[in-house]
Amino acid sequence: PLGLPTEGEASYAYSKAVIDYQMSLVKGKKARAYFIMGNHDWKNGKIGGWEQSLNQTEYINGQLQKNIQAFPTNGCPGPDLIEIDTMLALTLVDSQWFLHTHDKPGPGSGCASKTVDEFSTELGEIIRSHPNQLIVVATHHPLHTFGVHGGTTYNLRHHIFPLTEAVRGLYIPLPVLGSVYPIARGLFGNIQDVNHPLYRGMANTIEEVVKTNPNALVVSGHDHSLQLLQVDSMYQIVSGSAAEISRVNQRKNNDDLIFSKVNYGAAVIEVTQSGKVSTRFFDITSPNY
Repeated sequence: PLGLPTEGEASYAYSKAVIDYQMSLVKGKKARAYFIMGNHDWKNGKIGGWEQSLNQTEYINGQLQKNIQAFPTNGCPGPDLIEIDTMLALTLVDSQWFLHTHDKPGPGSGCASKTVDEFSTELGEIIRSHPNQLIVVATHHPLHTFGVHGGTTYNLRHHIFPLTEAVRGLYIPLPVLGSVYPIARGLFGNIQDVNHPLYRGMANTIEEVVKTNPNALVVSGHDHSLQLLQVDSMYQIVSGSAAEISRVNQRKNNDDLIFSKVNYGAAVIEVTQSGKVSTRFFDITSPNY
């Protein structure tokens, strides 16, 4: 859903039902679930996005489930630290805060980080104060991706039938005119693509800090695929294909791309008592998925 509308609005019941279903997967279980907001939760970046992301966060936390929480709160960017145990620290970030161009909490708010510089300082403190733990930084938007939002290459179908990008199966031929969208998006991106200046600024802010600690990695969604990347010393996991799938650029010169798969599934980070860290990817064809 596009966040949670105000009760009484036409889409409220549907949006609430989706959130309730997601929460039901872990309600009453031993597992812990942490929700972080993304662009869709902020009404896909439209006016009123902050309010609907607030509604969603407050609704989730208002259910008073000890093992289900939404962070950061109040539309703040975070970073919010969750101490899982002596070996693992989880840091939650609302990456859409950086990209939202309408009303959002800023210098006059109650957020711990009111500006990008303050966020960078706060994240740096977390990274520096956990030198011997695995630090998982969770953001909706990946810092790097070879999926649709990474400026992937477009084939002939996208130039002739560009509307299939918006509606699957909508094959209306628009030759010549249809090339404008894939060329422009591939070069400049929209605000939800890594090539866009605001997105790149957000990603660089987080990446510069994360790379100062070899025990830190980033996990994200946004692109509807499964990916494992290594960019210099930093690992990036993309796990966004639980309900939808989209293409990944499979060019041979993608040296940063260690693994990718386009199928419904999820990534699991495993940390052993010895401190060994591994990532396993499961999809609907995996045994016992």
